[in-house]
Amino acid sequence: MKLFKIGAAAVLALAATTTVVTPATAETASQVCPSGYVCLYEHSDFGGRMLKWNLSGEKDLADWGFRDKASSIRDRRGGSFRATNVLAARPDQHKTYNGDYASLGSWNDKIDKILLP
Repeated sequence: MKLFKIGAAAVLALAATTTVVTPATAETASQVCPSGYVCLYEHSDFGGRMLKWNLSGEKDLADWGFRDKASSIRDRRGGSFRATNVLAARPDQHKTYNGDYASLGSWNDKIDKILLP
């Protein structure tokens, strides 16, 4: 019983002296989009799972289990890139992005591929 009291006291002391502030819209250390990369985020406001690329070429998001899941974008490459919404039995839709987009509006959860120049 004495061990339990010491453990509980230590937990209470730690809780009283430790404050962690993480706003919902802040990028965590593992989610910061580095300079020179394009990053796609699962949720708006740069939250959730993040994928990043810095090499040119087409990226099929299905290869990462991320098809129709992007909800925000950060482009740290200083250029632009093309996103594609693949549509069955209709022409594909394309949109050009450059910069940061906290929300993708009508393109939310619709990007299937990206093409980095």
